[in-house]
Amino acid sequence: MQKTPLLVKLKQAGKALTTRLGYDIQRRNSLLRPAGDMQFMLDSLKQRGFNPDWVLDVGANKAEWSRTAKSIFPTAHCFLIEPQIEMQPALEKFCRDFPRSEWLLAGAGAESGELTLTIWDDLAGSSFLPSMQSDSPSNNRRTVEIVTID
Repeated sequence: MQKTPLLVKLKQAGKALTTRLGYDIQRRNSLLRPAGDMQFMLDSLKQRGFNPDWVLDVGANKAEWSRTAKSIFPTAHCFLIEPQIEMQPALEKFCRDFPRSEWLLAGAGAESGELTLTIWDDLAGSSFLPSMQSDSPSNNRRTVEIVTID
């Protein structure tokens, strides 16, 4: 079905008006939506009325995701779980910056216990998944406590 010239002109006028008002109207399944943009997703949740009392950050690393969440949900309490002791300074700073926050040195899993964590030099790629390069000198392993979220 081909659009009539009037419909096209109305659409263009509407788009120009909403742009002048500071809005960008797009189709729901538009490829222009920022896929993978956490700030956009959390903002979108807030615009829809979501306002959590608590935010849980599993694998908190340096608390960067939690900082983003707190910028959008400033009244939420934050609970961060991170198994790497190397992240302690950053996590303690986050908790000082946001007093209603706390962190736990542990990994999260389906059952309490212990698991072996492979630590990589960049710290960001560390994982409980078995390493394919177990003899590589660029990693080491340690046993860490696992807690359940419930």
